[in-house]
Amino acid sequence: MKQQREVLKKERETADKIAARAFAQSYLADLVPSVFGTLSDNGFFYDPVERDVENGFMPWIMEQVEKQIDKSILGRTMLDAIIRDVVKARAAAYFKLEESQRDAERIAQAAQALLDQELNSDAVEGVDQAEPAAESQPEAVADTGGPVEGEGEEGGGEPDDDE
Repeated sequence: MKQQREVLKKERETADKIAARAFAQSYLADLVPSVFGTLSDNGFFYDPVERDVENGFMPWIMEQVEKQIDKSILGRTMLDAIIRDVVKARAAAYFKLEESQRDAERIAQAAQALLDQELNSDAVEGVDQAEPAAESQPEAVADTGGPVEGEGEEGGGEPDDDE
């Protein structure tokens, strides 16, 4: 009897242990995935390749891209400055060319005016010299209605080189 009691006691203890183990397993079965999910979400478990890409490669590639963009911006800025200088230089050259053309036109106009004035003064002198000669001629010349040689033409009868 004592033996049976001990056997029954051991059976109860074993049954209790099995029940406790089953309860713990069923309780932990839902808890373990939840805990692992939470730990994984918080970054306690990570993929080494993914972490290396995030911490090593991505910062390096971003730095290289930033350097390339800075070089591109610097190149464009330098090109803009060069283009601006060339445009200013050409504008100044064209302005000087226009000024010299205007000056040349003014000089040509002034020279033409001087030539015209010189020709007119020579023509006036020629008419003044021709008038005393006409007065000394006898008045026997018949009026034919046409111009008499030396009269009726501007310039005193001398041919103009302009016309």
